[in-house]
Amino acid sequence: MSRILEDTFRAVLIYVGLMSSSIAAVFDCVLDPSEVVRLATSSEGIISSMEVGRGSEVSAGQPVAYLASQVEEASLRVLETRAGNLAAINAQKARLRYLEARLERLRSLNSRGMGTLDELQEIEAEAEASRNLLQQAEIEREIAEQELARANIAMETLVLRSPIDGLVTEQARAVGEYLHPESHVVTIVGMDPLHVETFLPVMLYGRITEGDVASVRPAAPVEGIHEAKVIVVDKVFDVSGGSFGVRLSLPNPNTVLPAGHRCVVEFELKEPG
Repeated sequence: MSRILEDTFRAVLIYVGLMSSSIAAVFDCVLDPSEVVRLATSSEGIISSMEVGRGSEVSAGQPVAYLASQVEEASLRVLETRAGNLAAINAQKARLRYLEARLERLRSLNSRGMGTLDELQEIEAEAEASRNLLQQAEIEREIAEQELARANIAMETLVLRSPIDGLVTEQARAVGEYLHPESHVVTIVGMDPLHVETFLPVMLYGRITEGDVASVRPAAPVEGIHEAKVIVVDKVFDVSGGSFGVRLSLPNPNTVLPAGHRCVVEFELKEPG
């Protein structure tokens, strides 16, 4: 925003006729990206592939780069096998069915005065032990599934995805480079909408409010008049310059308008008070 501070105070109020509620005023401005993302990761490792480069358009969630993941993939396959192994659970279920059926027969015999109490109690104990072993096998499988989920999350950290729709303006790393957690891979800027940044003299404070619509004219060679909405009116003044900042949101479908370009913005100023 400092790029336009000096130009703002050269802005001239243009009276387009006395209207009961407003007058028009034109000020210098700059078109800026709405977001600037220096994309990094919490993981570290060798970059195995780059999916984009400078000038690439990306959408939110799109893979931008991959880190080498051979070790993680091998661990993932082991955990998938362990989580999918139902042998212990099926074996315990089969044994429990057998013991419960045998237990039912012994109870029937005991009710008719046949069989022994010791044998009945022994089968009851075996059935209870089998239930505990089945529960333990189910818990172990649940833990294996949780470990698999954790491994999948770890694998996902090796994929760098764009968090926004935007344009790649910098490729800071290349395939084969070692990526540290504090380093970034690409810079992505949000181009739709654009932010229109301008500064106004403090005498106009209160005459422009959030939600107001203004007309924006980009400097040559870009042509056209575009409507933008005020989204921020600074409540902290620049004492040295006697100004306050205003930000507008300018729709930019298909990224027709460039960012980092000068413009002028025309406001309809409310009457003071």
